[in-house]
Amino acid sequence: MEILKKQYKNIILVSIYTIVAIAVYTIWAHSVWGLWYVDLIVGFAILAIGVVVGYFYIKSELKKESISEVKVETVADSPLNDANESNVEEKNSIENQQ
Repeated sequence: MEILKKQYKNIILVSIYTIVAIAVYTIWAHSVWGLWYVDLIVGFAILAIGVVVGYFYIKSELKKESISEVKVETVADSPLNDANESNVEEKNSIENQQ
């Protein structure tokens, strides 16, 4: 459920691309062969491809997001950041004294 909350935009995007691809390719298959069962096979094949591509796309987006969260936490927890914060506090106290 958490994935739906974080990645709802990407899920909607993948769903729309898959629906459009199914419509285009089934219409094309119908105009070429004119057989309903070929249209059905093409539709299911495009659906399967869309699900697989969407899964890997969303998985990569989650990986990017987790890497960026780790970087943010690392930067926030670094000793250099603590030293910079103390320098800023010292400068502010000096400015307030003047």
